[in-house]
Amino acid sequence: MDGKKGGTEIPKAGDKKVTQPKYEVAGQSREECLEEYPVFKKWVEVNLPSHHRKSQGVNWISIVRRNDNDLDEIESTSNIRAVQSAFKGTKLVTTTTFKTLGEKYALTKGKWMFFGETGNEIDRLWKAVADGVFRGTIPTDSAIVSATDDIHVICIPNNNFLNKADVFALRDGIRNAGIQKSLKYKPNIYKHLGIDDKNKWRIDPILHRDESLFDLSYDKEASRSAVAGITLKRKYSPILSISAPNEQIQDPITLGTKAISSIIRYGKDHNDVRISIVFHDGNTIMTGVAFGDAARKFKNKLKVGRTYIFWNYKIGISDQEYNNTKYKIYLREWTMAIIKTIAKGYAEIPKVKGKKISEINEMYKNLLVSTSKVRISKVSDLFRPKEKYLRKVYVSDETEEMKILMWSYKKVDFPYSVGDHVLLRYMTVKYDGHHCFLLKSDNTRIVRCQAK
Repeated sequence: MDGKKGGTEIPKAGDKKVTQPKYEVAGQSREECLEEYPVFKKWVEVNLPSHHRKSQGVNWISIVRRNDNDLDEIESTSNIRAVQSAFKGTKLVTTTTFKTLGEKYALTKGKWMFFGETGNEIDRLWKAVADGVFRGTIPTDSAIVSATDDIHVICIPNNNFLNKADVFALRDGIRNAGIQKSLKYKPNIYKHLGIDDKNKWRIDPILHRDESLFDLSYDKEASRSAVAGITLKRKYSPILSISAPNEQIQDPITLGTKAISSIIRYGKDHNDVRISIVFHDGNTIMTGVAFGDAARKFKNKLKVGRTYIFWNYKIGISDQEYNNTKYKIYLREWTMAIIKTIAKGYAEIPKVKGKKISEINEMYKNLLVSTSKVRISKVSDLFRPKEKYLRKVYVSDETEEMKILMWSYKKVDFPYSVGDHVLLRYMTVKYDGHHCFLLKSDNTRIVRCQAK
């Protein structure tokens, strides 16, 4: 062991590692594997990164869910020498060069990496990763953390940097484990061929960063949800970290569907239709929209309560004012072709707490809001001041009365009467400079309930 080596290095074959017993063996079921979870958890607690030091002779702590690591290292050594020999003397070098060589010499492994300070921070991060790897929610066979006296690096590998779907599925697993650190992805072949930040070809030594869309430094405090009444459990989530509009996003994003509107027509042309979607990431909520044929296809494809991975979508400016709600996710017609459904979905869907009328104020302007039980106190006749129809409805509770504007593109009946008690779901809060009022949104639902 070399005591001068920094914690940012990737493990070498000769480095001393502390590795937990391999509980999952060939033919062993996941249920049998999880029977060993209490033993595994205790091992992790005893061997936290803050408990080991390089000065004590330990360089790395690893967890492994397979039995062939040693064979992998032996097999890859000859391949590494072969690719180094083939690369020597190459004058024109691009990222394609490494992809070609990686495929030819079976050196396609890579890793997501992130850093943490020693002590409570790195211990918390490592426990989250270890638990995710053991349970299979982080789709990888192993993970490793450096043992050092100041800054630690955690590396989570995958087998094929050429397969972007696998690379970003691993990223999503890491994020879903609650890791909010900035992530970097580096193919192992870059290290084998000396591609560092000072390489003469000026090639970025990091193939992927989780910062082009998910800028984790953008908002230090948890922003408001697009739906008032959502309690955020942590500062990080993919939705909270969206930092800028983008015409077409290639990187996947994992979202759950909490509400999907009916197909709404807003003009006479074939494509003058839309659907609105309330998306969530297990922590907070954002609105999405699709138009024309994309609206028709996604209305048939998406189901409420499911979780999906989206590619080739757009981040656009919304009329919302707050950090995570001034953007809206636009689904395109061609997004449909590469959507994948995650069978289990999110373990927990953010719950919406209904507000009393007196609690709905200017701070919720442009946000969706749900109410506690209210009584319908007045219903106006339908009239047509513009191209659209309008009905004004007034609701009250024990605190105040509030006006609702219900616009529609065609004549619609209002199936409730004065005196009925209802719950309002997903109304948009508006403020006219003097008073707040509610505006019917695409996702609005009115649910009848008992007076008592």
